[in-house]
Amino acid sequence: RSLRQIEHELASYSRVVAAKPKIIVLHKTDLIPDRSELDKTAENFRRLGHPVLLVSSAKREGLSELVRMITIKLMEMGVPMRGE
Repeated sequence: RSLRQIEHELASYSRVVAAKPKIIVLHKTDLIPDRSELDKTAENFRRLGHPVLLVSSAKREGLSELVRMITIKLMEMGVPMRGE
């Protein structure tokens, strides 16, 4: 599905959910042999103004960046963090 389709589905479900910050996560990147295609796709999403992460659980790549980015987004939204 395209990003527009997903955004439309989110808005149909709830305008509140659709308005929340988004992070585009391209996962299972270890299965894509041509890294330049991933980089091109990521850049297209970045041009639309979305943060993008490339993640491979198998190779343990991008996971700490994903957790960090989620934490930052939640803090920006005023969500209390554990221990606060």
